[in-house]
Amino acid sequence: MQREHTYKKYLPVIITAAVLYTLFVTLSFQTAGGMYDAFDRQLEQIVYSWRTPALNTFVELITTCGNTASIICLILLLLALPKTRYRYGLPVFTAAILTTLIKVVVKETVERPRPDEIYRLIEETGWSFPSGHTITSIAVYGLLAWLIWYYHKRDTMHALPNGAAGAEAAPMRTLWRKPVVALLCAFLAVAIGLSRIYVGVHHPTDVLGGWLAGVATGLLIGMAVVQMVNSGRAADLELAAARRMHAKPGAADLAAESEAARTAGSAAEPAAEPAAEQNETETIE
Repeated sequence: MQREHTYKKYLPVIITAAVLYTLFVTLSFQTAGGMYDAFDRQLEQIVYSWRTPALNTFVELITTCGNTASIICLILLLLALPKTRYRYGLPVFTAAILTTLIKVVVKETVERPRPDEIYRLIEETGWSFPSGHTITSIAVYGLLAWLIWYYHKRDTMHALPNGAAGAEAAPMRTLWRKPVVALLCAFLAVAIGLSRIYVGVHHPTDVLGGWLAGVATGLLIGMAVVQMVNSGRAADLELAAARRMHAKPGAADLAAESEAARTAGSAAEPAAEPAAEQNETETIE
């Protein structure tokens, strides 16, 4: 019964991830056949017309945050710190591994060329579909943003007894930090993909494909995290209940036992009165 309830609870997430993966596979075949080449070229020329020296520098900085070195440094930092290792490090590491595998397999299958070199602001090699920066960034930074929000909300709600909002107990100087970090991660998750079009190393449909597969992967990992958290909470409740059942009787239990013994003694006293009356009768006779 519990398994059926859990399955129904996560069914919308599973269906959404399946739909996104299906769209990704469909887009992969269509892109390999050149279906969107004309659309991509038109949209690329519009994006290239927005270029300015100052904006070029800013976008190139954003796209650097999605490089392999940047992702690896982020994951190593999360895994190195005890406070972030299990909550953030392991899920994000899993997301990076899965999206990298998807990227490698699909790139070698589709073999789509990148935009012409004359449009590129940075050097890049390899096949174009899907965008590796996009699929990894949307999964890593997007999942990290959601994890920060999820644990922040959960910790806040459990900070005070009786489910009261724990925000009132948190210092104002630290209350804003996690939401701000989560917003920054969410911004990078989307902006890195867009930056790949701007710098001229990916087609728009490359980025779209990366978003589809990356979001689907992040959804499944997020679902697994929630399930593990809930399972751990249920196990803790069961353990606490078992400990209470096998615990030594407390003061309330001892008082109840004493009251029961006293009541039993009082009930036994009237039984001795008839015997006393019989003895008095014999004495008079």
